[in-house]
Amino acid sequence: MTHVVKTRPRSVHWRLAVIEFQTTIGDIQKQMNENYEKNNKLREENIELASKLKNLIEQYELREQVRILDCWELIATFIVPKQNGSYLVHWSTLLSQVDHLHKQISCNLNSFTKLNLFNHHQEW
Repeated sequence: MTHVVKTRPRSVHWRLAVIEFQTTIGDIQKQMNENYEKNNKLREENIELASKLKNLIEQYELREQVRILDCWELIATFIVPKQNGSYLVHWSTLLSQVDHLHKQISCNLNSFTKLNLFNHHQEW
C-alpha cells in the first residue's frame, strides 16, 4: 500500500507538469499567431507607404522637369534672332539665369538623391 501512495503523487505531479507544459506551448502559439498578424499588417502598411513615396517622387521629378523646361524657355527669350541670321545675346541676363538654373538644379538634385537613398533603404 505504501507503494501505491508514492506513485499517486508522482503521477499527479507528472500530470500537472504536462498540463503546465501544454498551457505554455498554447500561450507561445497564441503569441506567435498575434505577432504574425501584426507583422502582416505592418508589411502591408510598408508596401502602401512605399507606393505613396514612389508616386510622390515621380510627381516631384515631373514637376522638376517642367520647371527646367520653363527655365530654358525663359533663357531662350534672352537670345534674340537678328535679320541677318545671327543672334543678339543679352549675356549678363542670360548668365545670371543660367547660374540661377544651375543652383536650383543642384539643390533639387540633392533633395532627390536624399529621397532616393531613403527609398532604397526602405527596400533593404
